[in-house]
Amino acid sequence: MMESKKAIIVATIFSFISLISLSLVNLGTPVIQPISLITIIYKSLSIDSSDSITYFIRIGIYGTCMSDSSSTSGCSHSDIDSDIQLKIGNYPSQSGYLLFMHPIGLFVSFFLVIISFSICLNYIRGQDYRRLISNSLISSTIVNLMAIIGDILIFKYFSDTYGDGTTTFGSGFALVFVSFICTLFSTFAFYKAGILSHPL
Repeated sequence: MMESKKAIIVATIFSFISLISLSLVNLGTPVIQPISLITIIYKSLSIDSSDSITYFIRIGIYGTCMSDSSSTSGCSHSDIDSDIQLKIGNYPSQSGYLLFMHPIGLFVSFFLVIISFSICLNYIRGQDYRRLISNSLISSTIVNLMAIIGDILIFKYFSDTYGDGTTTFGSGFALVFVSFICTLFSTFAFYKAGILSHPL
């Protein structure tokens, strides 16, 4: 019984870490600028080709922030030159739809944490919570996986589009991956606690 209780506590902790990670991702660029899904360093030549401006573009779920070598910065598309704005606004629609997996994942993760804490504090009894936990873990795993796939597709698009620039995954992508791993650990912990008959 004690081992089961410890496993439930561990599962709840992992669920909470997953929630915090997704919360930071959803509060990323343009709200918290350093947390972006993708970062692009791109050089744009001037008209006479004698000088160039280096753009630092951070792409988040809800917007894009840019700064350049002249110290100009902004977080709306109107601050970005038309060529860059066109490329940012035209990434594949199926990839764009997958960006919505991030807020959906946050909602599912929040629901999972509520159930986990309820079980941990013995607020939920009977068999119904087993189905709730199982469905929440499956949903969270699938949504996080789809979000990761969407981020990779968008990364590939910008990597191909800005072939002369440097495209890297931002800290936001790492946080999504952390959330995915924590969900898997939470699933295993609930399995060890005897709440799940098998680990998904």
